[in-house]
Amino acid sequence: MYKRNKKGQFVKGSVPTFNKEHKEKISVAKTGKLRPDMEGENNIMWKGGKYVSTHGYQLTRIGINKYQRENRRIMEGLLGRRLEKNEQVHHKNGKKLDNRIENLEILNIKEHTRLHSIERWNRGINEIRHD
Repeated sequence: MYKRNKKGQFVKGSVPTFNKEHKEKISVAKTGKLRPDMEGENNIMWKGGKYVSTHGYQLTRIGINKYQRENRRIMEGLLGRRLEKNEQVHHKNGKKLDNRIENLEILNIKEHTRLHSIERWNRGINEIRHD
């Protein structure tokens, strides 16, 4: 263990020695997995593996600590393939939580950016007109 001086204070530079049991406890504490039987669906705080991200999209659990946007998952299932890197899913009505198939469409990045730029421009002009 740590060395102490006569006053009971820890001596700077002393190296602790741990036995095997203590090292295992430290390892478990670092990973945060004290109760592996209470992970995922077994946890009392389980909410079905879904939550809304800070950007407003519904995320679904697809693995341990791995989530995917619900709109992408739905579109990939419909197409029967993974989306390519230049493809993005657009919500036609602008509501990020409305993941009905009829509300989703695939656009390439350039088209999607242009569409949202036009929407922002129009919104800005309308705000100026209403002032």
